[in-house]
Parts: sequence; C-alpha cells; structure tokens
Amino acid sequence: MKVDTNICIRCGACASVCPVNAIEVADAYVRADKSCNNCGICAKLCPVGAVMIERKL
Repeated sequence: MKVDTNICIRCGACASVCPVNAIEVADAYVRADKSCNNCGICAKLCPVGAVMIERKL
C-alpha cells in the first residue's frame, strides 16, 4: 500500500479495517509494515482516496 500524504487526513479508517494490523497511523504519517498483503480493503474505505494498492508483477 502507498499513501498520498498530500491528501491523507490521518483519520485511521485504513488501520481500523486492516485484517493483518499492518497499518500504523501517526501525526506525521500513515504506513504499512511488511505484513501488509495488499488486499485493498484500506483503499476501498479511505474517505479521501489517499490509499493506493501497489500491485506486484
């Protein structure tokens, strides 16, 4: 997952729905750790569209 920090409002919606608890929300950033499996649930629930899923080829 990737977060557009220019539009992210750090609301925590993404972290609250992550099935593997991979997302950390802080005052200055939102990021996923190595356990993120790019399932896309967080991107679907982001109210401002700041979360994007990185597809591995």
